[in-house]
Amino acid sequence: MSGSFDGYQYLDYLRSRWRFAAVACGVALALSLGVSLLRTKKYSAAARLVMEPAAGTDLRANPIYMESLRTFLLFASSDRLFLDAADRFGLRDPRKPQPLAQLKRSVLAVDIPRDTNVLEITASLPDPRKAHALADYLAERVVELNAAAVRQDDQERIAAAERQLADARTRLDQAESAWSRVVTTEPIEDLTEDIAGLQQLRAGLQEESAAADLQIAQGEDREKALMSGARPGELEEVRGELRSARAGAAALQKQIHNLDTALSAKQLLLNRRTTLREKYAEERKAAQTLYESMEGHVAEAEATAGTRGVHLRIIDPGIVPDRPSSPNVTLNVVIALLAAAVLSFLCLTLAFNYRIGRAVSRSIPSHMGGQ
Repeated sequence: MSGSFDGYQYLDYLRSRWRFAAVACGVALALSLGVSLLRTKKYSAAARLVMEPAAGTDLRANPIYMESLRTFLLFASSDRLFLDAADRFGLRDPRKPQPLAQLKRSVLAVDIPRDTNVLEITASLPDPRKAHALADYLAERVVELNAAAVRQDDQERIAAAERQLADARTRLDQAESAWSRVVTTEPIEDLTEDIAGLQQLRAGLQEESAAADLQIAQGEDREKALMSGARPGELEEVRGELRSARAGAAALQKQIHNLDTALSAKQLLLNRRTTLREKYAEERKAAQTLYESMEGHVAEAEATAGTRGVHLRIIDPGIVPDRPSSPNVTLNVVIALLAAAVLSFLCLTLAFNYRIGRAVSRSIPSHMGGQ
């Protein structure tokens, strides 16, 4: 007998054993159908939320924005939120304690469909109405919690801006106080008037000094003219006038010198006070500018409250499911039938090969004996 594979013989063998495959498929069908029907039915209800950047900004093409949306998966599937929902809807059976994580995996599914900014919350429970209510409740709570987080962020920004405004107000008050103090204790108006008066007085003395110098020059000319004459009495009189004029001119120069000293001191004081006033004026202006800027920040923070961050909005509250999502009887039966058919085919193939092998092994001794 040859050990080569005979396809016709193999097909005949399969046809002769069709009952085995039929029984295997029938058993698989019965088992899968029975198990599927005995399992508790679960109904899945889904609620969908859209995640939008505030103020209508379209950032969906921004990969950083899309990645940040992933944080809402953790937000919507947090243990704290699910625990509140489990207590509210009585999902935990006190007679059969079940870990919260295991219960959450069997009940809740949160996902963001690919290339979308939609958050999908799916609840699966034996009661379809409760499943729908649970999905809606979780969606509403996620919206509320996100809104609360956005409000808190806005309040913190406004509070920070108001603290900066208060600091700027304090700085402005201090600058105003310092300005008022320097204006009161270091006046420049009276000092300016005093300097102007002294300058006017010096100008008058300068004119008198010039007149005295002219008088002296004229007297010296007369003295020279009289020295060649024979009138000693008149010469002595001119010399007396010269002495008097020179004394007056010296007194005038001394007054001018004293005025110059006073003017220099007052000018130095005026310069110091003017510099000091300019310094405090600049500080006052800077404080006023800062205060106005902080006022603008507060106004901007208040005006943009609620227009920042990512906002969640329910776009599809879902409906009460009318068909169970699990068990999928049709799918289970098809898988069981396919598995039974494949396993039957493998078993029959192995049995056929085993039969051929035994037939070959029995034929070998008879051929050897004939030789």
